[in-house]
Amino acid sequence: MKSLRKAFTLIELLVVIAIIAILAAILFPVFAQAKASAKKAVSISNMKQELLAITMYSADADDLLPPATSWNPQDSPGDAPFGFGSGWCTPWTFLVLPYVKSGGVFDDPQAPANPKYESSDLWNSLVRPSYGYSYVYLSGWDGKSQTTASGSSVGSPAETVLLSNKWTDPETSLGGQFLGFAFDYASFAPLLGYTVEVPNCYNAPLYCVNNWGIDGFGSINTAAGGRHTGANAVRGAGQMVIGWVDGHVASKAPGAMTLGTNWNSNSNPGDVVYTDGWESKYLWDLQ
Repeated sequence: MKSLRKAFTLIELLVVIAIIAILAAILFPVFAQAKASAKKAVSISNMKQELLAITMYSADADDLLPPATSWNPQDSPGDAPFGFGSGWCTPWTFLVLPYVKSGGVFDDPQAPANPKYESSDLWNSLVRPSYGYSYVYLSGWDGKSQTTASGSSVGSPAETVLLSNKWTDPETSLGGQFLGFAFDYASFAPLLGYTVEVPNCYNAPLYCVNNWGIDGFGSINTAAGGRHTGANAVRGAGQMVIGWVDGHVASKAPGAMTLGTNWNSNSNPGDVVYTDGWESKYLWDLQ
């Protein structure tokens, strides 16, 4: 007696394939969101470690926050890692390195991959960090020298920006980072490859190059962000990951970071000014 061999019909196979396709269409976005959420969590964790390192540095430096960039005369480099302009510089990343577990905390997984232009991963992370220091008020230049604020001088540490995602672009000829201009030792000004700008630089009491705005300094139009926002990078859900002086981290939209000014996404450089009552709203100064 012959046994009947059962097999799927063409219609049944097509139904199964259709079900698999529907499930894939449903699940793939979920997987993408989960991956994005994981990267954001790592970014927040990295920034918290950086903030803790800055706090420990400040405790060892009589309450002073680290300078955005320390300069030494060109003929006396000391421990400065490299020469730039007419002097030798030590960026804030090098200054707080002894207080972190690894240089990887300066790499933001939400940012484009940072090309390995340096000989070591550690050096690459320190020289081309994915996080920028808010230097204008905390480590600014008054025209004569770079001044560093103390932690206790900040009136509202929970409402004052210290770190932010920084613009990166692996396609640039600058080694995958927005380096800006290199100020020399004589000016004591920060090296802008390690910093981010406040929204209204033209009106800030301390020196900075430009404010947020269309075609302004650092307003490169890339998917990684930093567009019209002074090199502060807009990533994941249109928000920036911000580290505050008190040590907490929070994600904010660009508009929420410009309270106390008239900035909008169509602003031009130089048009951004303080608005009435800005002192109680502005998130970047020492008040």
